[in-house]
Amino acid sequence: MSSDKEKRLDGVFRLMKVPGFEEPQPPTADPRSISPMVVERDPVTSRITRAELEPHDTAETAKLLFKYLQDQSAAEAAERNAAAASSAGRPVDTPLLPKGPSDNKQESIVPTNIQPTDKPSIWLSQAIKEYIELARNQQELSANTITYTHDPSLRLFRELISEKRRVFGHPDTMGKWDIRLDEITPEKMDAFIAAFWSFPSRQGKRPKDADAKELAALGGTPQSHTNTISRLKHIAKLLSSLVKRRELDASVLGVLQAALIGTSSQRDRSEPLPLDLGEHAEDGYVAFSREDLLRLFHPVVYAAHSAGDAPRYWIPLLGRLTGCRLNEIAQANVLDIRIYDGIPCLFVTSIDRKADGKVLPVEKRLIGVKRLKTKAGRRAIPLHPELIRLGFLEYVRQRISEDSHSLFDLQWMPKDGFGKYPGRDFRNMSEAVGFWEKKRKVFHSFRSTISQQLEDAELEDSLIDRFLGHSINTVRQEHYNRNRADRTMPLRRVYEALCKVAVEPGIPKWSEVREAQRKQLKGICSKLGFAATSPNASLFGLTE
Repeated sequence: MSSDKEKRLDGVFRLMKVPGFEEPQPPTADPRSISPMVVERDPVTSRITRAELEPHDTAETAKLLFKYLQDQSAAEAAERNAAAASSAGRPVDTPLLPKGPSDNKQESIVPTNIQPTDKPSIWLSQAIKEYIELARNQQELSANTITYTHDPSLRLFRELISEKRRVFGHPDTMGKWDIRLDEITPEKMDAFIAAFWSFPSRQGKRPKDADAKELAALGGTPQSHTNTISRLKHIAKLLSSLVKRRELDASVLGVLQAALIGTSSQRDRSEPLPLDLGEHAEDGYVAFSREDLLRLFHPVVYAAHSAGDAPRYWIPLLGRLTGCRLNEIAQANVLDIRIYDGIPCLFVTSIDRKADGKVLPVEKRLIGVKRLKTKAGRRAIPLHPELIRLGFLEYVRQRISEDSHSLFDLQWMPKDGFGKYPGRDFRNMSEAVGFWEKKRKVFHSFRSTISQQLEDAELEDSLIDRFLGHSINTVRQEHYNRNRADRTMPLRRVYEALCKVAVEPGIPKWSEVREAQRKQLKGICSKLGFAATSPNASLFGLTE
């Protein structure tokens, strides 16, 4: 670029000077508080390829820059035309323009994203609504996951980071905490994250009409580290989509990502600073130990707990030997147990069928709404021989002979599906035998247990993932492992590995406990030396 052009450009920049931009900043000033104009040049041609104005710049300044860039573009085009004409032997003042309707128009090469606009940024509530609708339409997340995890996390984010309530707009958003996307700064994101670490738990039972700011002011026991991280990840997914759509500054997302990977957004990004995990360092599900399983499936304890109650008897056993999630087992119906390739299998699916095998529409389902956590949850799982020995197939045949549709007559709940009461029963029993730990040793720990045991049986990692219903991110696994029975896997190989998993000895058969009466575990656990773990153990009759 010629020196004359450089001088003209410098003159424009002086006219556009932002107050305080050129003055030296004190060492303690946060450079993010300054929002200079952004100008990018092509390193080869020195041409301006992008120019953006921050919200505090005026529209007149934007128009001035836009006009200058148009003039610059026209001048450079004229130079190219003159050079081309000279080399072709034509007079220098002869324009070299394409023929046609655009002969008298000079094509602008100015990027469209620098055109001045007075259109305001959208509200965060609108951005969240569009994000949730897109997730539902693309079925990236289950309806239950959206309703009870992502949506509440994003609501807390909106309420905590906003500084004002809406005084106009849609009736659903009027009067609620809200903020425009261009008002979300790295500083505000820092403040939100700092407040969120101490945000109180038990938000599933928040008072009616109470917002996040009111709950934060009330205080209480902070939510767990795991819960905080999960919610911040939900928020990060939203921010990432907004950054990709160029509706949010990437620096805001960077602050959150820094917190998630354990660095302080207030320090040099090159210096990692691990977060203080404190008492929450032990969060996360763990596998049951051998002693835990022997206590849980102790012949006397298990018979006393589950006698005469099919869900109490079969659901823990199915969890132990299939690795299924609690609701995947609780929602199963009799037609989900089938022989496939000569192997008895449990088909985990969200489809509900009539007795003749035809699929029932959602509005006509007989036992409530079956659902899966992810698409990868659809699978066929071989049944361990121990389940057959204990009489599971006989139990299924009995249910069919009674014209029963579901495997277990359980109540369906909008949030918990069919798993609410089986989960409560399992907790009571595991507390009685002395090993229950919140978010550590729970029903979900069966998945960790069987995963490790299949790994010991030398089953491939990819098959263990498919056995557990985890997604496999390869084209072949996603698109070519199907037949008329839906997703498949080498059942014979999985079944052989499953047969190597040792089961706890002495578990009574269903026929032995079907007609028995339930007994209190208080005396039984006391005689066996099992100590109840619950601080409210007396409520279950487990203490002397």
